[in-house]
Amino acid sequence: MDQINAILLQNPLSQKIINTSKKLLFKNNNGNEIQQAKNIVSKTITHPLSLSLYEQGGKSSSVFIRLAGFSGASAVILGAYGAHRSWSKELDPKKPNRDPRAIFETANRYHFFHSIVLLAVPLTKRPMLTGSLIATGMTLFSGTCYYAALTGDERYNRLAPLGGTLLILGWISLMFF
Repeated sequence: MDQINAILLQNPLSQKIINTSKKLLFKNNNGNEIQQAKNIVSKTITHPLSLSLYEQGGKSSSVFIRLAGFSGASAVILGAYGAHRSWSKELDPKKPNRDPRAIFETANRYHFFHSIVLLAVPLTKRPMLTGSLIATGMTLFSGTCYYAALTGDERYNRLAPLGGTLLILGWISLMFF
């Protein structure tokens, strides 16, 4: 803050402009008005990089930054588990396009991408709306895919399209809300 004030108000060029303005604008030349203007300017200038992401985003930002950290960590853990798990070599003849490893990798990829997106949520216009859509969509989409890949039980697969729709709405909320 002091550096900005020094750069803006206390360099020779600024001093010359201020003094000349004083002489032209104020006939009594006592400078009280200029000092008041300096005080107002110095109080209103803030350096945006001095604020942390939590401070810039407000109260809701810490929720989504922590959620992004948890989500990213769990994506790494699940990705490592899926990479080292022994998958059945035989595909179910009734469901030839249901390779559990491919389903798991898709779930993990979407989980990672949207964990990173959660980090940007505090910078959006409406972080609670965008963050809720992304987090819920990620849970429904990736969660049901993880479950189906790991257990072979497909009864919750109908929730995956709902999760995908919520992810799409979360991205759209970045554009309009």
